[in-house]
Amino acid sequence: MGKSAVLGGFISDQLYYQIGKRYGYDFIDQHPKLKLRFQKGSVLIENYPILSILLMRFAWGLRTMLPMIIGIKQYPVLRYMAINVLACFIWAFVIVSVGLQVSHWLHQFWQGVVQHDKYSTLIIVAVITCILLVRFLFWMVSYLRQSKDH
Repeated sequence: MGKSAVLGGFISDQLYYQIGKRYGYDFIDQHPKLKLRFQKGSVLIENYPILSILLMRFAWGLRTMLPMIIGIKQYPVLRYMAINVLACFIWAFVIVSVGLQVSHWLHQFWQGVVQHDKYSTLIIVAVITCILLVRFLFWMVSYLRQSKDH
């Protein structure tokens, strides 16, 4: 599981890096919604390039932009790859460790609930169904608002 996370993270980061390096500022100009993210990410990379590469997977909203910006800024590819491999291992370790721990807690919770109530499975399925239904309705309203605006 960890190897897949490392490989997938590394390959996707290299892809975004190459997009930035190849298409540069023209890519940002063609996608106006990316300009604000580009400005925020550029500040991070200019001030803290190594730290930005190490922590970019945890930067919500900038996750895919940071490798592109690094490519646009012509950061040396071999240095980027070396730091990125280390970052991928750190990220995979954290995500897999947290996932395993949460899975363990959920397993313990599930065993405790199921042992005490024969209807608990139905209740849990009903709650999950309600959550998914609310999420779907939220998505639908959001989609309809977007199509109405265009």
